[in-house]
Amino acid sequence: NNHSNDPVFWHKKVQTIHHNTTSFFNSYFPRLKVVQVKPTKQGTLLLEFPSEDDADRVICNWKPSFFATEGHSTKAVLLVNSRSPYKAVVERIDPTISEDRIAEACLTHMGFKPQAYRFKTGPEQRPRPSVRLIFETEEQMTTALSEGLVIDNLAFNIREYVELRRVTQCHRCYGFGHPALWCRRGVRCPHCSSDYSPEDCPAPTSNDLSAFRCPNCSTVNQPRHHSALSPPYSALIPLL
Repeated sequence: NNHSNDPVFWHKKVQTIHHNTTSFFNSYFPRLKVVQVKPTKQGTLLLEFPSEDDADRVICNWKPSFFATEGHSTKAVLLVNSRSPYKAVVERIDPTISEDRIAEACLTHMGFKPQAYRFKTGPEQRPRPSVRLIFETEEQMTTALSEGLVIDNLAFNIREYVELRRVTQCHRCYGFGHPALWCRRGVRCPHCSSDYSPEDCPAPTSNDLSAFRCPNCSTVNQPRHHSALSPPYSALIPLL
């Protein structure tokens, strides 16, 4: 794929996936080319563009009404679709320091220039004091981890980037791997596995632990006398 390092555009809270997403997108941005359109199980939509400038243009001109249904809105986030396994993070760095300046500082002090992408948060995409660095080789990353980053005589630590994958839990059947929007299992109580909402369940007010029956663990022979929403249940997620 010639676009393996290109940015990917992402908008959350999509309530409906149109059969011809590209044509709907072209009605919003008639002069932009979309390389690839891919819906995900988490209810998001990935759009890949030929260049980062195209993605930035979409984000700057995005409106919450695009692809939205009644009572819902959408937003745009820039993702980096890089297959390089050599990634690191610079933390506690002034949000006003640009990504280009950080990459140039690496070139000046270490002799190579990684890709730099600042983490952002919120609908306004406010810059966070953390920047992800993507290196071409393991040797480059090892050097960066040992030497750190220096900008204006200020030293910043660089640590290896560990990607955490968030588990999606359905709030209709309380299973995992899909949102409630795409649920096909029907309503189930997370406390006792009955076919009613958790607000109608007597188990949380009962002193009898056997009143709880997790709708997930009862099907995989795991200890089940707990709620699918209880904190200890998170330890069982890798087993599902």
